[in-house]
Amino acid sequence: MEQSYFYKTENFFQEQEVSLSERLSEIKWKIRAINQRMNEEIWRKSGKNKDKYEIGILVASIVEPKLTDVALQKAYGVYGVENVLLKMLTPGEFANLQRAVEEINGGRR
Repeated sequence: MEQSYFYKTENFFQEQEVSLSERLSEIKWKIRAINQRMNEEIWRKSGKNKDKYEIGILVASIVEPKLTDVALQKAYGVYGVENVLLKMLTPGEFANLQRAVEEINGGRR
């Protein structure tokens, strides 16, 4: 393996555009992989609760749309990144997002 691989940090976790459904076909979601340190932090903050952990991984992997945008949260009548994500998507779209995030993070090949 090439030694310089270990020193590449810029754009190491590249972003990827994904389409979640026909309903949202005009909106390209951007996601990226997270590193293991972030993964461990999300697990710790979730209190080892599987549902909180999974939504934490999704939120951490989403680059666009900006779930922290207060105007976006207001538009959906909720507060918080997890709440706006859950309010924006249908169950099928949510499942598609889960698959895309799992794939970009190295799962299910």
